[in-house]
Amino acid sequence: MMLIDHIHWIGLTDETTEWTWKYYPSEKIAEFLNWHPSQPEKGTKSNCAAINSGYNYQYVDEPCTKQYQSICELANVNIT
Repeated sequence: MMLIDHIHWIGLTDETTEWTWKYYPSEKIAEFLNWHPSQPEKGTKSNCAAINSGYNYQYVDEPCTKQYQSICELANVNIT
């Protein structure tokens, strides 16, 4: 799948507790993190995670106020 935009929100934030990445809005702690080696880098200024094509689609931290499209995960659905 080719993404048209270069940066997409993935639903992770450490806004509540710095360096504890949780899914929004469930507050479930992320068990898998795929940060680019240079990330996260912006401390308390950037509390939301995104994937970025310029970083090999690995995670980057961004200010939560940025206007990016989201990538969503849907629950498994049994289609019959």
